[in-house]
Amino acid sequence: MAKTIKSTHPWVELIDLQIKQAKPLPVASKKAGRPPARIKRTQSSIKLTEGERETLDELTTFLSDQFKKTINRGNLIGYLVFRFSEELKVDGKFSLPDDISSFAALTDYIEKLK
Repeated sequence: MAKTIKSTHPWVELIDLQIKQAKPLPVASKKAGRPPARIKRTQSSIKLTEGERETLDELTTFLSDQFKKTINRGNLIGYLVFRFSEELKVDGKFSLPDDISSFAALTDYIEKLK
């Protein structure tokens, strides 16, 4: 049985709940079609390079295999957005030094935080 790890970040628990395999919700009526989702998600689109798309797909496949649950791109992107936002927050607000003005500088800054 897998060990349950309690996170201090509520968004991590939310994403874990989203991917948890559960029985479908009971359908109120016998209408044809897919039952409503447990957690409402909004359609969004992004443009990725071929390399970015391949990396995203590799990560979702790896995590699906690792967790032994289906992980979709939305789960992974949601996790990454919240996780990255936590890296940039100081006292609950986004904050960076004034000299951070590129992704290269941002990467160096985050690496030094480790």
